Amino acid sequence: MPFQLVILLTDAFIFLLLIMAGFLVWHVRRHEHLLEAWRQVGKRKVAMSAAVVLLFYVVIGVLDSMHFRALAENADNKVQFDTKVLSVLDLALTQLREQKEKTYSAPFATHLYSKETIETLNGTQRDYPRLVYGGAHLEEDESVAADVLVTLIKSAALGVALTVLLYLLVYRLSAARALVSERQEFSSSCLANINGADEFVGCLALAISELSCSGYGQSG
Repeated sequence: MPFQLVILLTDAFIFLLLIMAGFLVWHVRRHEHLLEAWRQVGKRKVAMSAAVVLLFYVVIGVLDSMHFRALAENADNKVQFDTKVLSVLDLALTQLREQKEKTYSAPFATHLYSKETIETLNGTQRDYPRLVYGGAHLEEDESVAADVLVTLIKSAALGVALTVLLYLLVYRLSAARALVSERQEFSSSCLANINGADEFVGCLALAISELSCSGYGQSG
């Protein structure tokens, strides 16, 4: 394998919690009274909103609990793993993990926190040098506040667009499920009440008319 699995003590506890949660789901699905209670929880908007927020924490926690050692580069052909233990979250955020500055800097800063001797057009002087990564896309005379504002507006627009698309998708799926449920109930009621050929033909004609009307409404 190109990596070596590493299970820390905290990882073992996280995986144990996941196993217990899976067993709880299995147990609830086997008991109707417990399943009905969770259905009532699923109908509450506050509960589902909290579940979505909690899901992000769970995903990040699980990704940060899957540790491994990557293959180390060596001149020999022997399989050797790196001494540094990484997680799947570290691997996903490799760009942020590797972008390290020399010293601490304030949030949204473009220069280092401490002065250094640097070479400028006016000669050698002590000043705050530019960060290697932070604000590297900005010129000297560009405003950090304006860049932050533009980034916030773009992120907000993207969030609104994704929310609208997700809402439309859920709406279409809910409408499709409701239509299928209505047709199944109609078919069941027809089959339960058929006593002869005339009633069968009547139900069949009514079903065809409903399907044609629903198709016409969707196409319009």
